[in-house]
Amino acid sequence: MTKKAMVLVLACIVAVVLLILGAAILARSVSENYLAQRNLEITQAFWLAEAGINRAVKELRADFSTSAATAKWGGSLANVGGEYSVDLGSLSGSSRTVTAYGFIPTLASPRITRRLQVTISMPTPTNFYDYAVYSAINISGGSSANSTVIGDVIFGGSNSYPTGKITGTATQDTSVNPLALLDFAQLRQISRDQNNYHDATHDPAYPTSFWYAEGVPNVVFVEGNFDLRGNRTRGGFIIVGGDVSYDARIAGNSYINGCIYVRGNFTISGGGDPKQYNINGGLWAGGSADLGANAQISYNTEYMNAIRDMNINTAAQITSWKDLQNIYPLN
Repeated sequence: MTKKAMVLVLACIVAVVLLILGAAILARSVSENYLAQRNLEITQAFWLAEAGINRAVKELRADFSTSAATAKWGGSLANVGGEYSVDLGSLSGSSRTVTAYGFIPTLASPRITRRLQVTISMPTPTNFYDYAVYSAINISGGSSANSTVIGDVIFGGSNSYPTGKITGTATQDTSVNPLALLDFAQLRQISRDQNNYHDATHDPAYPTSFWYAEGVPNVVFVEGNFDLRGNRTRGGFIIVGGDVSYDARIAGNSYINGCIYVRGNFTISGGGDPKQYNINGGLWAGGSADLGANAQISYNTEYMNAIRDMNINTAAQITSWKDLQNIYPLN
């Protein structure tokens, strides 16, 4: 074979190899582009299904007993495209099952579908107003000789507070988690009417008495973290959080004549004055309740009954969530 022939053969081999490599690179690029587009649409379909869940929560908060036959909710998300639809299960006790679908590009002709299912509940705890401490998760503290809880306690997680320092019963009940959501719009309006509404932009002057008028509690709505420190006494039915979960803390020799509801965690650091309780009323915590070393809490029947008599509505909330499908099928 001549040199020219050998060069020609090698050139052909190189050309074939380059052609194969180019085809492989092109195929890989097309495949990666397809996968990237598919992952984008999977994510978009997920958020469409989540939009359906949020729509169901909104509708059920307005009318929890709405008929499943008439609840045909659907829509789309701006800047996303696609559509969502919602199937509502029948009312079972205080819960509804909701299945939401996200479709890309349309419900009628979907290329991608995501399916989520949640349980939405509107619990009305029978003993919600009967506890000195009501914690959706854990209760801790009580290491000092001065610490005490006068009344019953209930918790959804664990309790490391010394049993001998609780005068009532300590009950573990997972159904208290999540904490029942109150009608925050109702409570905001009451607090505004009483001039007791506070946001997080300033240090408010909270009332010192539980009573706004005879038989009517001060309703103090705090749209932010509640941080009471120093040597202060505050009173009323104090709601910390609302639509957003915030925390509450009492530090130093500060005291509350009344009841506090906090969607986040609650902490006491300080206290220990044997003549005065850190909380004379009651506590509801959506997170954990760390009562510190010296905390003293006493259940107040009069205050609790006054809050119960307000007939506060509860709000629907999601109590379980799951994805019903494999988002990466093999076919």
